[in-house]
Amino acid sequence: MLEWYKETAKDTAMMGPTRFASVIHEAKRIALAHPDPKMYNILLILTDGEIHDLKETIAEISSICTENVPLSIIIVGLGDDEFTNMVRLDGDDIAITAGVKDIVQFVKFNEVTKRAPGGQAMAALAAMVLEEVPD
Repeated sequence: MLEWYKETAKDTAMMGPTRFASVIHEAKRIALAHPDPKMYNILLILTDGEIHDLKETIAEISSICTENVPLSIIIVGLGDDEFTNMVRLDGDDIAITAGVKDIVQFVKFNEVTKRAPGGQAMAALAAMVLEEVPD
């Protein structure tokens, strides 16, 4: 996945604003449409900027939890942005809104790769992104 991203990123212009609500809504629709209700889904979002539709994104995440959709969301922050709202979406310190379970895992790519011992960055990244995905 990382190699594909590096190759594709060469020909891609990153631009904002960063909006998640529509892609989360689509992932929810796909998960609900699957014929096997036990099929678990994971949405992976790679982003290089701060989120601009936080209110709408929180509403989508809340609806996933309310409807008990079998979906986890993994967000990987690329670059050195602060990603303050991504940390909030992660919900580790405080729920993003009352009664909403933690289905979002946010990881800062650069932070993980800087801290990991030589040659173990990808394994450390994999472990962190999958940390909150149910068994």
